[in-house]
Amino acid sequence: MYFKKPLNISVSQANKKWDVMSWNSINELIGLALIDSDFCQELLDNPVAAAQTRGVELTSQEQDVLSKIHVDDIFEFSKIVLDKLAPGNP
Repeated sequence: MYFKKPLNISVSQANKKWDVMSWNSINELIGLALIDSDFCQELLDNPVAAAQTRGVELTSQEQDVLSKIHVDDIFEFSKIVLDKLAPGNP
């Protein structure tokens, strides 16, 4: 494989790209939970294990945040995830 143009990407650009890719993984989990009630319950019971069974790779920060969420519905779960992990949040 070759590239027609050199890849000029800074560390900050790479980190932003990772944030977007990682956020896509979180969105994938929440989206699936909204359409699959069995997966939704798995995600609420054990978010990290649910992600792993679906082959979704999580960063260590995401694993830490998700493992501390203990709620009964996906909407509250989503709210916490958005507050803790959305790109641009400290």
